[in-house]
Amino acid sequence: MSLKILFCLVISLVFTNASSLSTVSDDVVLEAIRENKNLLILFAKKDCGNSCKFQQSVIAMKEEFENTFSNSRILKVENSQLVRLYNPYKKEPALVFLRNGVPLIYDADADLDDPDTIFNFFNENRDPLVKELDDSNFEHLTQASTGATTGDWLIQFYDNSCVDCQRLHAIYETIAAKLKMRINVARVNRVTKGIQTAKRFRVESVPQFILIKQGKFYRYNLKKYDIESFIGFAQTWYKNVGAEKIAVPKSPFENLIDTIVEYLKNMPRVKDLALSSFNEYPLVVIAASVVILLVFMKLLRKPAVTASEKKKSKPKNEETETTTKKKKAAKKE
Repeated sequence: MSLKILFCLVISLVFTNASSLSTVSDDVVLEAIRENKNLLILFAKKDCGNSCKFQQSVIAMKEEFENTFSNSRILKVENSQLVRLYNPYKKEPALVFLRNGVPLIYDADADLDDPDTIFNFFNENRDPLVKELDDSNFEHLTQASTGATTGDWLIQFYDNSCVDCQRLHAIYETIAAKLKMRINVARVNRVTKGIQTAKRFRVESVPQFILIKQGKFYRYNLKKYDIESFIGFAQTWYKNVGAEKIAVPKSPFENLIDTIVEYLKNMPRVKDLALSSFNEYPLVVIAASVVILLVFMKLLRKPAVTASEKKKSKPKNEETETTTKKKKAAKKE
């Protein structure tokens, strides 16, 4: 592949007009994101022409890229407002690969402006890498409280209304690509399917990041959200942060009780009434609480009557009615 790309590079330098990338607007880019499964975008400064960083490398790998990735397209856009969405902490030039809309940044500072390197990076990470975890699978996949066999995990807590979380999407995918095979990278939605997990790690705001390592976790406390800082934290910097103990996951019943308590805390009148009642009649309140709890547990355990059981009960009732009628008839005789 190296000889092929080198040949394409020479041809591109000789026939610049024939092989240069066409510059498009942000509207065209947005339309291409909707229509193309694999989209490579070169964000460049205005009027940089063919001297733009990455441009000659992208031209050299253009044919290889389009032959390798289905429904693909390569675009160049200058002075785009969209670059802030994918790479908010660095300016142009930026090379972003969208795979079904999920962005991946080619990190210019860490890698060379070389067609082989660029193509291989995108080819090796053609699928999204950040795993989505929730309350139902978090402990099973991470083995967080035991520090067992699944390795280290870098976790991002987010929610859909968090603007910073959205801007970090491409950066976080790039982190996952660079840490692949060494550290698992995942995220948890704090307000939908990951409520209990967020409570377990005492996450009250987003974005928030933690590193789970050998049964303990380390909270990312740096104010930098760039790729290098996250990778440095996951590999070595976590040692400068105090380790926190990972709580054992609570049972569904314990989570239910916590939810009820939290709900009551947010109702001042109910809270005041409960406190005053407890202060005046503590034994009565405790007894009533126990009774309510027992009734609630009994209702949860009460088996539901199935349709088949209802059908089975009907013949017995019919037999009873028939027997009763026969007895009455015998008495009359």
